[in-house]
Amino acid sequence: MSTAVSRIPDTKLPLNYEAARAALTACVLVDECKEWKDRAAAIASYAAQKRDRTLLDKATRIRARATRRLGELIELQSPDQRRLSDLGVNHAERSQARAVASIPEGTFEEHVERNPPTPISRLAQMGRGPIDFDASAKIWVAAERLRKNMREFPAALLAQDIANCTSEQKAALKKAFLPVHEWLDEIAALLKI
Repeated sequence: MSTAVSRIPDTKLPLNYEAARAALTACVLVDECKEWKDRAAAIASYAAQKRDRTLLDKATRIRARATRRLGELIELQSPDQRRLSDLGVNHAERSQARAVASIPEGTFEEHVERNPPTPISRLAQMGRGPIDFDASAKIWVAAERLRKNMREFPAALLAQDIANCTSEQKAALKKAFLPVHEWLDEIAALLKI
């Protein structure tokens, strides 16, 4: 991770992404994984505010790995232990963690190491099984194209180009992106996002 992490109080996370991966693999307690997950979420929030895409992606990856390890540890408990023990995680977190843990290792790695990494909510959907839909429907084709463009042109990368634009160029970009913004708002309203 970048040194920006050291400015966040009480993070206690390794500054090296590989060290964080190794530490998560070694976790044997549910509360350890929960702590990693929560701290990675805090770092991701900080990175988003600072528009640090590299730090955000690494924090997202650590959070996904912590969620997966949490699910693995929950699965190691008997059903009675899961019901009776106070794991420090609510039902939604347990469900999400178990779903992420059920994704095959290779598939999980591919999605977590993407740029940007697949969001945890999407990973949980994948772990819960296929959603019954026609993948060739126009909305799914459009969604996949948008995701591809977002991966190819992350906002942090485009921000550098925008910063170098003149006022006139920024006005032209705003005019070009306004219909996209309105289109996304309309879809968001239909989905009640």
